[in-house]
Amino acid sequence: ARRKGCVPAPSTRISDEMRILLFAMILAMLGTAQPAAGATQIYIMRHLQKAEGTDPPLSPAGTAEAQELASLLGGSGTITAIFATRTQRAMDTAAPLAKRLGLTKVALQKKLK
Repeated sequence: ARRKGCVPAPSTRISDEMRILLFAMILAMLGTAQPAAGATQIYIMRHLQKAEGTDPPLSPAGTAEAQELASLLGGSGTITAIFATRTQRAMDTAAPLAKRLGLTKVALQKKLK
């Protein structure tokens, strides 16, 4: 049974469109906008495709996307910290990038709403 207020998982078609949009946005951010000297850049990333269940990990497709994300952002030279909510899917999304950058993921104490 679906919990009140929960939305069913998106279809594969929507997921593919969202993935393309996400990577296009990341590439645009990395390639065009330059922050003012001394400015802090903040990237906000929602977890990638997840498996089913309570506090699920990423699906195989989500795991592959997390690796792609690490490849895209891992050489940017601008990421100095990674924060994630304590959900498994958020931690799994952050893990490949954190590993590539040699950073420790910092888990937020409360879930973001």
